[in-house]
Order: sequence, then structure tokens, then C-alpha cells
Amino acid sequence: MPTNEQIESLYEVRPQDYDDMSVTALELNGTGTAKTLTLTFPAAPLYFGFRPVETSFEYDIATQVGVLSLYKYPGGIAAYKVLLASIKLEDQAYIGKMFTVKVSQFPPAAVGVEGHALAPYADCSVCDQLVIIFDTQATGGGYLEGDFQPVLIMQKRPFSYAADPNWNDRTPASAGISNLI
Repeated sequence: MPTNEQIESLYEVRPQDYDDMSVTALELNGTGTAKTLTLTFPAAPLYFGFRPVETSFEYDIATQVGVLSLYKYPGGIAAYKVLLASIKLEDQAYIGKMFTVKVSQFPPAAVGVEGHALAPYADCSVCDQLVIIFDTQATGGGYLEGDFQPVLIMQKRPFSYAADPNWNDRTPASAGISNLI
């Protein structure tokens, strides 16, 4: 059973947390980049998926089910994208339900250079970007219906400001306390 500290470290990213500050629902038949989140805290995504809102998903003779994917861009650099998870935008997904997949924490190779274990695959640092992309556009016969919000549940991890290359502490040195009572 998880401890209170572990439970308190879970964090669901809400639409207003994304860079574009959008709270509008996404359309089922979208294409391209859906949302981008630039991290301001170190964390690891645990679950990724979607939550139907307004209308349950309805495909009319679906020929292609849409696929939503989560990518990590270390340091926000587009050339280094890493696929973390994918989920199908399945027919008959109902409002009030949440559909998720677990994000893999393990790298493709378990051991790095000189036999050292690699950091968890989905481990994210400050300034890393998590990008939600429609990898496959849903296509159907007459219509595609349904709007949704992406779901991203993350676990915050301890943070050392001294280890953050983007943090520059300019606090002047203190003379200290010379007389304790």
C-alpha cells in the first residue's frame, strides 16, 4: 500500500497547465500536435490517456481509429523526441470515463555506458517538454463525433535546485550569526 507521501506526489496535469493555457476540448478527428507541456518541476509521467467530454465517441463505419501519443523532448529539443506511450481513441468511449495506458519507465536498453544503470525512461527534468500528438488521424464513413481532454498523471520527484542547470542563485553571502543565545 502506498504511503501518504507517495500519494501526495501524484499530480494530474489539467488542461490549464499546458503552454497554450487552453481549456477547450480537442476534437476526435484532429491532426498534428494537440498539446505541449514544458515542465517546471522534475517528474515522471505514470499514466496517459483521454477523458471524453461533451459527447461520447461515435465512429460511423470507422476505417481508421485515431491514435494519440505522448512524446518527451529532452530540454525541449525537437531532434531528440522519445515516444513514451500511445492510446487508441476507441469507438464508444463514454463521458464520465477515463481511458489510460501506463507509461513505460524502462529504457529500451537496461544498462548504459560502463555498466551503469540508465535513468528511468520517462524520467523528466525541468525544461523537458511533454508533447501530445495525434499520430494517426481517425477516419470514418459519414461522421466522427466526440470531444475529449488529454489525461496525464505524473509523479513529482525530489528536486535539487543546485543540480538544475537553469537555476542561478544570486543571493548574497550572509555574514552569519555570531552570537547564539
